Amino acid sequence: MVGGFIQDGVHADAIGFTQQIFEAFDPPAGYRRLSPRFEKLAVSDDIVFELHGNMRWAKCFECGRRFAFDEIVARLGEGVDIPDCPQCRGMLKPDVVMFGEQLPHRVLEEASRRAMASDLCIVVGSTLVVYPAAYMPIYAVESGAKLIIINLGATPMDQQAAVLIPAKAGETMSKIIEKVKGKAGI
Repeated sequence: MVGGFIQDGVHADAIGFTQQIFEAFDPPAGYRRLSPRFEKLAVSDDIVFELHGNMRWAKCFECGRRFAFDEIVARLGEGVDIPDCPQCRGMLKPDVVMFGEQLPHRVLEEASRRAMASDLCIVVGSTLVVYPAAYMPIYAVESGAKLIIINLGATPMDQQAAVLIPAKAGETMSKIIEKVKGKAGI
């Protein structure tokens, strides 16, 4: 934890997993690399829809401007106790959906659309009991997609899964990455 913000390790692992799968094959349009610090998080917003946001950004309550986590950490290192928006002096908060807040409409709408158009839905480390995010695999399966679930505990969608891996997400993803790399000769 740094200055009240934390890095979302599980999410970073999922994005890293996605990146490594993309690198093993032909990268899709929209794929990009970020700075070396976030190289493992190099999937564009048009490929990964972060329904609940992430801890890599802070957002101003007043003007909506976003700031990279590194900027906030740097300001804390300079002795700023409570970083505010340099544009309007508004209060900053992590760019995540807090309890009681609505999910971003555009992100939710596009994620739903893509789930309904998908051929495969992979659920990694989710109990699938928090809605509306839990609708995504439902939309996918109802539209004909195959479902893979990697989760230590049971989920309401286990019976619909074509592949069910009841194991820890991080450990399982590491093994899958190694297999994909092996098959791709990486």
